[in-house]
Amino acid sequence: SMALNLELLEEELGPGQKEARDLLSAIGGEVERLTGLSEEYLSVARRQPLRLEEEDLGQLVREAAEFMRRDLSYHGVETRLELDSHVRQARVDEAQLKQALFNLLRNAREAMPNGGAVTVGVRPAADGGVDITVDDQGSGIDEHVRERLFEPFFTTKDHGTGLGLAITRQIVQGHGGEIRCLPRDSGGTRIWIHLPAVRPAAPVETAPAEQRDAV
Repeated sequence: SMALNLELLEEELGPGQKEARDLLSAIGGEVERLTGLSEEYLSVARRQPLRLEEEDLGQLVREAAEFMRRDLSYHGVETRLELDSHVRQARVDEAQLKQALFNLLRNAREAMPNGGAVTVGVRPAADGGVDITVDDQGSGIDEHVRERLFEPFFTTKDHGTGLGLAITRQIVQGHGGEIRCLPRDSGGTRIWIHLPAVRPAAPVETAPAEQRDAV
């Protein structure tokens, strides 16, 4: 509603009113920021149920990385993929898992203000599940910060809400997985996601024919 009225007001401005137009543009930018903030709060409070379907995880990760590649490149960050061809398909919510990856890639970009490379890996896990890693070449994160990184509203950024990684953890846990922030020996940070193997549903037991007839 606020954005619509701003547009209508801008249409009423005549030529030569640059100062007024600049003011409206600034207000419009704040409306967009507040809209994004509201959406993040709602995403935490009203997480949509998972819509699980068989997906090629390697392809899903590739698509997420390609979607973010231009933004990362603009900020001097190279995108690298390490996708193991032996990773099986898994039942996941494509949209929500991609959202989690977008959040992690943005965080990796912000951890490297002077540029660098982010490496996204997908490989089979020992338990039959899948491990997804996102490695950056930033300055790393202190241990006491790593322990709180996925808490809602906890942030080390001046402009952050502390909700992006909380939402990411919520998505991963919704898939029955786990997520951790780990240091890298070569410097930087690794976000590790483990998605468990999907177990086949147990067969439904039915009563013997003679019992059904008796009922």
